Amino acid sequence: MQKNAKIIVIGNEKGGTGKTTLTMNLIIAILEKGFAVSSIDIDGRQGTLTKYINNRSNFAKSNNIKLEIPNHHAIIPTLAEEITVDKIAQDIENLKTKISELKRTSDVIIIDTPGSDNHLSKTALLIADMLITPLNDSLLDLDVLADVDVKKKEILKTSHYSEKLWDIRKERALINKKALDWIVLKNRVLHFNSKNKKLMDKLLGDLSKRIGFAYIEGLGERTIYKELFLDGLTVQDMKKAGVKLPMTTSHLNARREVRNLINNIIS
Repeated sequence: MQKNAKIIVIGNEKGGTGKTTLTMNLIIAILEKGFAVSSIDIDGRQGTLTKYINNRSNFAKSNNIKLEIPNHHAIIPTLAEEITVDKIAQDIENLKTKISELKRTSDVIIIDTPGSDNHLSKTALLIADMLITPLNDSLLDLDVLADVDVKKKEILKTSHYSEKLWDIRKERALINKKALDWIVLKNRVLHFNSKNKKLMDKLLGDLSKRIGFAYIEGLGERTIYKELFLDGLTVQDMKKAGVKLPMTTSHLNARREVRNLINNIIS
């Protein structure tokens, strides 16, 4: 019997927002809740999520310990210089087929997308139940959603990415798909109050009402997240026997961040 798998897309057409770190922490935290999780890397040529998961498998094997690992698949899209209508259609069919297969055994399917627009990203968004867009806690990164007049502290107009999502929502309505839940997640958050942080909160609040998303705080700007990549670990692994990680206040706060994040995403 096919499960009613929840499909979550992690998407942002901007690099450096901590997208893969966020994706991996979500995957492992959801696995630890007892859900069957599959993951798809459609950023196939960069493949950072795939590398992260391979690092995790190698670490578990080398240290003879059991770690939660998702049922992972990478889909490599056709190179831009080789694109044809037929190859685009085949790429899309490959993704749809893989999602259909994974729905039979998964409670949650998480799809990591590239930091650029492509046909696979659009296909994933037409199928998904939820989009999570990580955004650096910086006015410089807000332009992925909107043009901002910093002096007047107001939104001038929505961005190409926001307009694209509006078009995707309309297309979903035409094919009788339910509304796409959209979460904008402030990521790499600095741990002090500032005028910039207050202005970001105001602008995101205004923008959320205008284009329809919920926004929450994600992961902080912590060295521990970067350090764990080479071993394929997450902050959730600190409590596992055999994985020796220092339990500093920062690390404990990192675990709390992930728990709070999961509670906002998975009910």
